[in-house]
Amino acid sequence: MSITEWSNNAPFATDSTKATGLQLYNSLIVLVTISGQIQLISSLSGLLLCEIHAHVRCIGAFDIAPKTGLLVTVSEDSHLRVFRIEETEGDQCKVEHVFQTNVTNEMICGVKFLNAAGSKLALCTYESSQIKVFEQL
Repeated sequence: MSITEWSNNAPFATDSTKATGLQLYNSLIVLVTISGQIQLISSLSGLLLCEIHAHVRCIGAFDIAPKTGLLVTVSEDSHLRVFRIEETEGDQCKVEHVFQTNVTNEMICGVKFLNAAGSKLALCTYESSQIKVFEQL
């Protein structure tokens, strides 16, 4: 077994906000932060293309539905939010807010789309032993 070292030649353009997670969606790096922001960064150029102030507290979990570009985030503010990411030509993208809900008196700690289209998702909270499932009507 060998260990490969990666070099940090050119850091991607982000502000000083601390990241809590990242995923690649097509040519976009989706970065979520401790301050509740979502940053969309071009993996080709390293440019920050979009910044969304999605939550007022730390984003603890998120997922992307690869077939539709739906992005779900959950936060310590007890909110679940769904956005649609659409890539356009060049270093541009469009983001649409699709859905949100508040899970009252519970801190959400996990979320996952249950299919590639993003029409069904599940979340879990620290206070409950149940998994809550949401389905698009």
